[in-house]
Amino acid sequence: MLDRESVAAASALERPFADPAFGALGEAELRPLHPAELLAPISGTFDLAEFQAPVHAVHVAHIAVTVATRLGVEPATQLSVLYAALLHDSGVAVCEIPAGAEGSGGHTTAGAWVASRVGLDGRIRDAIRCTHGRWDGGAAPTA
Repeated sequence: MLDRESVAAASALERPFADPAFGALGEAELRPLHPAELLAPISGTFDLAEFQAPVHAVHVAHIAVTVATRLGVEPATQLSVLYAALLHDSGVAVCEIPAGAEGSGGHTTAGAWVASRVGLDGRIRDAIRCTHGRWDGGAAPTA
């Protein structure tokens, strides 16, 4: 059970710019974060859950976006490629795939579910579901 001091400390963390100890920062000094700036560190956590180096997903994303750029893919689709690459192994951290998750199971289905939870569209979720398909078609891409 939390005591009153712990609750007060947690409250202060939720509003650091209102706390005099942090100084007065005006809204003009804050900038909104790009979703990729949030997804990159989160993807590192997923990498650790899979016993990968914490930059594995960032490296995959760099390669994927480089390939998309060289193929002349439009910038909006390159952004979708970036998100899918950053979250391609996110399902590894999901202990149990929720009932009703679209796909045939496994961590790619769970990864698509994670993408749906952060509000990413169906194309990105489909891309995540297909990340471990074989180039020769010998394995189901949604496994």
